[in-house]
Order: sequence, then structure tokens, then C-alpha cells
Amino acid sequence: TLSALEVRDVMTSQFAFIKAEDKISKAVDLFKENLFHALPVVDDRKKLKGILTTYDLLIYAYCEPNQ
Repeated sequence: TLSALEVRDVMTSQFAFIKAEDKISKAVDLFKENLFHALPVVDDRKKLKGILTTYDLLIYAYCEPNQ
């Protein structure tokens, strides 16, 4: 059953990451090529700085600024 599973049993082991200074188009390409819905955002030392999701892009594209 689902309650008996561990994260490792269902996680995606293929991953990619982007940097905060990368262009959004790079993130979109990674989302499309890999069917990802989230990307870790890392600094030059590969330290996690945040997560970019497809939802983040939708909100940015379709909501008025400063909401």
C-alpha cells in the first residue's frame, strides 16, 4: 500500500538543476525535455537556493505583478 512505501520507492532519480541567473527559457526547456514539474535552483557551489516549479511560471505568466 501507499502508506508502506518510502520516498526512494517512488522518486525520480533523474534530475537537473538550474542557477538563479539562468534564463527562464532554459528552465522551460528542461521542463519540456524531461517532463519535470520542479527544478532545484542552486548557486555556484551547488548549494540549494530554492525550487522553481511549473506552477511558479504559470503564476508569473498569468497573474498581475505584485499580487
